[in-house]
Amino acid sequence: MYRVVGIVMVVNTSLGGDLLLFRYPTVVRTKVSDETMQAFASQRNSLSTSTDQIRKWNTGTVQKPLMNLEVHNKKVSTDTNDSSSSYHMPSVMLAPMLTPKPILCNRNFEVTIEETTFVGFPVLLPQGQKQTRSDPDGNEDHRDELRVFSVSLALMRVNPDADGIIGTLPKFRRLTKQLATALKHEQIRCDYLSSQAYVLIEIREAWLAAQRDEANQAMKPDHKALSSQLLSVSTLAKELLEVYHSLSTSGCVNVRFNNWTTVIATIKDEDVMPDWPIRPYQTLLMLPKDKWSSGLPSDASPSLQKVMDMAKPTRSFRELQSETDTPLAQLYRIAAHLAFWNCAKIVNTLTKTNVYLLRKLPTYKDFSAEFLSSFPNFRYEEILERFSQPKTLGEHIKLLIPALQKDFVDAVIWLLQRDLISQLHTYIFLIIPKPDGWTDDVSDEYDLSKAYPASPIPLRDYEMEYLDKMLDQGEVFLLLKRLCPYFRGKHHVEEIMSRENITREVLFQVVGKYPHILTVCYLQGPE
Repeated sequence: MYRVVGIVMVVNTSLGGDLLLFRYPTVVRTKVSDETMQAFASQRNSLSTSTDQIRKWNTGTVQKPLMNLEVHNKKVSTDTNDSSSSYHMPSVMLAPMLTPKPILCNRNFEVTIEETTFVGFPVLLPQGQKQTRSDPDGNEDHRDELRVFSVSLALMRVNPDADGIIGTLPKFRRLTKQLATALKHEQIRCDYLSSQAYVLIEIREAWLAAQRDEANQAMKPDHKALSSQLLSVSTLAKELLEVYHSLSTSGCVNVRFNNWTTVIATIKDEDVMPDWPIRPYQTLLMLPKDKWSSGLPSDASPSLQKVMDMAKPTRSFRELQSETDTPLAQLYRIAAHLAFWNCAKIVNTLTKTNVYLLRKLPTYKDFSAEFLSSFPNFRYEEILERFSQPKTLGEHIKLLIPALQKDFVDAVIWLLQRDLISQLHTYIFLIIPKPDGWTDDVSDEYDLSKAYPASPIPLRDYEMEYLDKMLDQGEVFLLLKRLCPYFRGKHHVEEIMSRENITREVLFQVVGKYPHILTVCYLQGPE
């Protein structure tokens, strides 16, 4: 399994050779490498070479300048201890590695440098483009034409059970092919790639020229300034940034290049099924629109649009079924589809008995300004403090005046959408002491419970004997024996109520009558 650590776009032009256009995240080196400055200094001198010789270099019939060969033999310092240090190597070294010869284009291309794997799909563009540019001296006899481009993803190998968004190599290969196909289409349609590439090249050249200004050492722009300028000017850079952030946060990409060609892809494994099925007491929580800002395609199902419009966190699937006149099984399919593509989350319906607790995250302050603009009647820090201790939603609401109660519920939904709080579920545990000499012989029934986590766990022999000795045949006791297989810390209260068709009051009547063998805990359950 692999995790995305960066995105890199490189091109090959008829005059400039292999060039790095955009790289994100920004490199961590404190200064521009000597190799890059050496390549920039010799770039103008190379323009005096004949056009025929340049063509031979780009077609691979002769070796590229000796400067590139020397760079590959040098030991480069990246000023970082990051395990993905090869991602931060100088652009003059990285660009040739990610730009293969024409014979290797139009197919998947992978390069592994130390612990970083670069996966891309280099494309050889047709010749005779409408949009070219003159050389840096303004010489019209030397026209710079885009030959090859490649968008590569920098990947780090991780354990399959690692936290965060991870995917397999075939998923990343398919994604880079989709990105390359979309950009090639826009290049052929309106020279979008050429126009953006020349803008990025000129900004990078101006930035490198500023690095050579020895009279202004203290005012030299750094790599962060370069990235900011590229993102402020180039729509292509913004689109690649969106691809990186989407892969890092959700694993789903929904990007529209040049406001024309849309790429929708995911690195999630569609064959992996959740341990717990969707339940009627759950609901659909739509994520903020910036997660799916491109919207639905024009040929989307009307049922899908209806569910998205009518879904509310306070309305369960059972209620949504009657209001949308959609079968429950179809609702589950639509909800699973939206959750898979990171447009929504499946959560328990918001009720006054729900308990929420603040997550341990280092990025709380990043949402402060957004919260203030959305809920001016609340202080962000005060809301976070409210959820530092486990309390029911009803207890929180009682402390507010009626005019603020609806806004508070909206604030809770806002926090859930951004994963700032999580629900604590109520679990009931059966605690019956083991007799002396008892050994835990695992039966086939318990083996099945591992394969099917949602299955109840039957009572053990000593537990059955203990209950039989209680000599109680009342309705509450019979309900206790029926519910005991759920009291293992796997099924929370809402799940038990749904399966056994009982109310919360009846369930806690059982807990209240047998407190010596039943205990209640609040734990974070399955998401």
